[in-house]
Amino acid sequence: MNPAEPAAPGPVAPPRFTLALLGATGVGKSTLLNTIFGADLAATGIGEPVTRGSHLYRRPGHHMAVLDTEGLEYGRDAGQLASDLADAIRSAGPVHVIWYCVRATDRRFTDVEADLVRQLADLGPPVLLVLTRSPDPAHGAVVELARHIDSLALPVWDERCFEVNAQPDRFAGTDQHGLLTLLEATNAAAPAGVRLALAAAQRLDAGLKRESADACVDRASKDLSGRALPRALRTRWTQMFADVALVYGLPKDLAVSAAEATRELALLRAWLWTGQLGSWGVPSVALGRMAVGKRRSGRADGMGSGLSAGIVTRIVGATWVDVCEEAYLAAYPEPPTLQRAVFTAEVSHRLSEQLPAHLRLFRRRT
Repeated sequence: MNPAEPAAPGPVAPPRFTLALLGATGVGKSTLLNTIFGADLAATGIGEPVTRGSHLYRRPGHHMAVLDTEGLEYGRDAGQLASDLADAIRSAGPVHVIWYCVRATDRRFTDVEADLVRQLADLGPPVLLVLTRSPDPAHGAVVELARHIDSLALPVWDERCFEVNAQPDRFAGTDQHGLLTLLEATNAAAPAGVRLALAAAQRLDAGLKRESADACVDRASKDLSGRALPRALRTRWTQMFADVALVYGLPKDLAVSAAEATRELALLRAWLWTGQLGSWGVPSVALGRMAVGKRRSGRADGMGSGLSAGIVTRIVGATWVDVCEEAYLAAYPEPPTLQRAVFTAEVSHRLSEQLPAHLRLFRRRT
């Protein structure tokens, strides 16, 4: 860090994503949750009583919570059941998405359940109707049940059921299926402000993680599309590093350490602020090509005359995404565990490779 550079505040944690998981006992809620998010929060998290029979589960450092209710046994009074669920959802704070789970092999969907789904939809959060333990999307009984539910025109997300099977059974000949479709629908249904936390929590789709990480870089690049004060550069880059690290399950302090301790980042901020990048004649087209080459989505913008903070941010961010993604994939399905010094050295090495030759020469002279 440049001693003259002002200190930057720490990164801000994103809003937590909260999922309400509803359904009768034995429908496979825990298996579904564990398969998509890598842990059963009801078993590994800290539970806070919300209302009688419902708990809000969270894990320390985990930006997701699950509202879990006692099994919905339909011998209970339907009106009271709906009232209890409404109280639980309101008391849990902002619930962003509701999964209402029905076991496909039960081959029935009662009027009580239909009324309950309608009342849940009136509460505001989108309701995804999930047919769990579905042997096969084309299975005759499953198709018939889904058609019956569709005929009720319930106010559920995408006006359809999501047939899933979370746990393959080689003896029964059933494969895992439908989980990516359910996750994609959940991401689409969730408010934009909590999608970062959702992408971080899920362990099923590396593509969604990459998409979310690239979006973090896009936002930072657009925020810094012109020249920026050193404090703004440090603050925004540190936040970008923390957001991308969150997506890949890396600790925030590791991201902050990498953002603060990587010498190339301090030099880039100094160059941007003093205008030395422009005076060294870095052509915007060449830097634009670098940005396009680094980013897999192939988009680049903000290419005015000279070199803008936005373009540099895109290069820096894409480098950090690559480092985090490789650590995540190398350790999968376990969380990545690399030391700070390793990450800082890797970021420094990658950035050195991306800098134009004359800037690498300038770096060696400083």
